Amino acid sequence: MFTTVFTHCFNASHQLPYLRGERGGLHGHTWQAAFTVVAGSLDEHGRLLDEAAFAARMTTFIDARLANATLLGHRDPFAPIMDGHGKKLFLFGGDYDGAAWPTAGAVALLLAHHAHGWLTETADRADLHLASVTIAPSGANPTTWHNPAHALVPAPRPIPASALAA
Repeated sequence: MFTTVFTHCFNASHQLPYLRGERGGLHGHTWQAAFTVVAGSLDEHGRLLDEAAFAARMTTFIDARLANATLLGHRDPFAPIMDGHGKKLFLFGGDYDGAAWPTAGAVALLLAHHAHGWLTETADRADLHLASVTIAPSGANPTTWHNPAHALVPAPRPIPASALAA
């Protein structure tokens, strides 16, 4: 089994108004995202995948949509105010409907959704999978999404004895 981890950091603010205290109000983080890609074999070039293509797609999406943005839930009372003032905004439950609020887990799920799409576009190998996405807001309390299908990655085929004798 081969594994590659891609990382990317970005700054963004968010709030979870249903929480009491500091964490419920608008605050910022440096979010570190780590994408783990696995495969049972290397490609014909001896690589797990085209790392540059995957990294470019990952970075382009994050920088365009999340970096230096305010991440809010679509029901957040700040959403119309921020939008009305032309601020860079990403709405969970709106721009992304897989989660209602911008928690670390929701950001991991959003990025897993996109990373899976990027892998599908950039690789044509059945044994290549996104194994996990970990999000660490400001380096603390990381949250990891694990791909349940990752366990289904086929084992590499054994090398025939005739090839070993050569």
